[in-house]
Amino acid sequence: MAVSTFPSRIPTNISAMQARQQLGTLMDKAVYQGRSFIVERAGEAAIAIVPITQYRQMMAREQAERDTFFALVDEAGQLFFDKSEDEVRQIVDEAVSEVRAEAKQDPQREM
Repeated sequence: MAVSTFPSRIPTNISAMQARQQLGTLMDKAVYQGRSFIVERAGEAAIAIVPITQYRQMMAREQAERDTFFALVDEAGQLFFDKSEDEVRQIVDEAVSEVRAEAKQDPQREM
């Protein structure tokens, strides 16, 4: 049986007790129907049960974000490797000031 390609975007909230009692059913719904569940403990969201495809996509996005972040850190390191800490701090302070000044002029602009 194939997983639905359009899983429900709205997860179903269930209690931890329900999850323990119905784990097999919840797994079947996640696998075969693409459904997601938020398991609550004492009324607070504790874990999620999601289809493995959704989990793998989430992990791939996180890895891509991490890779992008570290690429930017490496790039910044290469740009500033010959600068002293004080010079880098001054450059950063100037850039922050410029962004803040632009934000004051255009409050709708996202930072």
